[in-house]
Amino acid sequence: MSDLQSLRESVQEIKDKLDVVISALMGDPKTPTIPGIIVRLDRLEQSNKFKNRILWTLGIALAAAAFKSYFM
Repeated sequence: MSDLQSLRESVQEIKDKLDVVISALMGDPKTPTIPGIIVRLDRLEQSNKFKNRILWTLGIALAAAAFKSYFM
């Protein structure tokens, strides 16, 4: 086997592996219902922001209620 042929095979193997990694990160364009890791991470971050807002709101409401009951 020539060096050029060996190099072509190596490049093809790397390209195939890179396609798998990109597909995992971005999602498969053939099946748009299955999101990639980036989309899933973004959804988790958005969900986490919403949960933090809810917890802060509940905490402030609880503190206000405790403050009101203590001084009234």
